[in-house]
Amino acid sequence: MIRRRCLTARGVPPVGRVQHVFEWFYVYGAVEPTMGERFFLELPYLNAEMCQLFVDTFAQAFPNRLKLLLLDNSGAHTTQRLTLPANVRLVFLPPTARS
Repeated sequence: MIRRRCLTARGVPPVGRVQHVFEWFYVYGAVEPTMGERFFLELPYLNAEMCQLFVDTFAQAFPNRLKLLLLDNSGAHTTQRLTLPANVRLVFLPPTARS
């Protein structure tokens, strides 16, 4: 229980229950750096299924062009279940060096 102030009648203790509700979404996006062309999707989860949906939709938006996606090494990006369309290639950032 989180205690917060609330309006009450005189003599009634000003303590009430508060339940915060959050709605989450994730922005998947690609930007072409020289022309500024961009493509974004808001999706409900950060996982392999949503990454697949993004890649498929991205490929359909630009069907006649070969596109390179620069990605980090997130599990959603490196999963073996990810099937690439013919016009999309993935390029991964190198892992960071740890001291």
